[in-house]
Amino acid sequence: MTLTVKRPIPGIVSAPGEEPIFRPGDRIRVMGRSPIGHYRVPIYLRGKSGTIEAMIRFLMLPQRPAHTENFSEEQLAALITRDAMIGVVRANTP
Repeated sequence: MTLTVKRPIPGIVSAPGEEPIFRPGDRIRVMGRSPIGHYRVPIYLRGKSGTIEAMIRFLMLPQRPAHTENFSEEQLAALITRDAMIGVVRANTP
């Protein structure tokens, strides 16, 4: 099933195929199932209803790897991964 968002959200830039399904003001209900493995929402939210208040995207600026003071922008970019940009891992070291 493919969901297409027909209402663009100002200020939100998504990767291809990652368009938001909901908009601020939409009423939602979190599914009450218990998946095995990764949870997308905390357990206490299962089965709860609510209203989307805001769309929040974030970007972390990764800590500069040691010994890269003289690196060019291209050399630094080669060390930075997606996960470093969202703050779940440190940038690669040279």
